[in-house]
Amino acid sequence: MIPTEIDKHKISLSFSKAALRYDIFASFQKQAAGELLNQLSAISCQPSAMKILDIGCGTGFLTYGIADALPDANIFGCDISHTMVKAASCKLQAARDKKIRLLTADGGVLPYKDGIFNRVASNLTYQWVHDIKTAFSEAYRVLRPNGVFIFSVLGPETLQELRHCYIEAKTRFNRDG
Repeated sequence: MIPTEIDKHKISLSFSKAALRYDIFASFQKQAAGELLNQLSAISCQPSAMKILDIGCGTGFLTYGIADALPDANIFGCDISHTMVKAASCKLQAARDKKIRLLTADGGVLPYKDGIFNRVASNLTYQWVHDIKTAFSEAYRVLRPNGVFIFSVLGPETLQELRHCYIEAKTRFNRDG
């Protein structure tokens, strides 16, 4: 595996640059969000009393899926990229009846009170997090007792072909990056 240092600023910039066209190319992300939504919907709850947080909401695939599945729930979404949050907010204009609140925030330092969410969800976010222990602690902190934290993440074998090509190119051209 290629050792990498995760730079929050670079990640935010990369996603910000991609935000306007992200939905066009994000079929895998949409599929993963759909699977998470199915799992989340299978958990019994009282939707009118529900508060659900989507960490790393991006342009809102999971956020809006939750809002459609649980129209009486209060949905919160946050993402480290302000431009992604703005893209998700544009969708909010078309869904005025939804109880959705979006903001720019780092999943490792959540700006929410302790124990306020019944459910915390995250779709393909944690592979971009440098300090996974702190990020998971934050998700736990904002979760109510008996709440549920559900997430998807890329595994260590994901994109192994790309990693192999990177190593080969680095060796061949004696360059990093």
